[in-house]
Amino acid sequence: MSYRLQFTNSSGLVALDSEFARLSVLCSGRYAPTQESGLGSATYFPDPIISQEPHLVFCRPDTQAGLAGLTAMHVIGGPNAWTGFYVRAYSSEALQPDGRWFAAAFMAQASATCGMRLWDGTGRLVFDSGTPPALFTRALANGPMSGPTWTGG
Repeated sequence: MSYRLQFTNSSGLVALDSEFARLSVLCSGRYAPTQESGLGSATYFPDPIISQEPHLVFCRPDTQAGLAGLTAMHVIGGPNAWTGFYVRAYSSEALQPDGRWFAAAFMAQASATCGMRLWDGTGRLVFDSGTPPALFTRALANGPMSGPTWTGG
């Protein structure tokens, strides 16, 4: 490696590194039932995500009484033009797909008009101060399908 930029936090953990991209939030919003008599949800991004590899989509169902199982998740689009995602309720007894989502990837998108950008040795953008990080704050421990809670989306 001919050069490197690395930031560490007060606990000695790497917060930003020129060799490894952080998990960045590319877009976020709400999903709602749109198909299959309220069992399916097709959600489209405000702008296509430009990457060869598909991104990750994190869904957090709204807090309601009942089973909020999601299944049949797939991304919509293809390389260099990922346009959305589809998710379906687990069964007709489950709650309709309703909640918040964010799409994230181990990459950055040039979005800040001022600030800082960092590229790796191949010229790939790994950090843009305008691309927020995906932050997972805690894990829920109530119910059979517990999972992480998050901010940044």
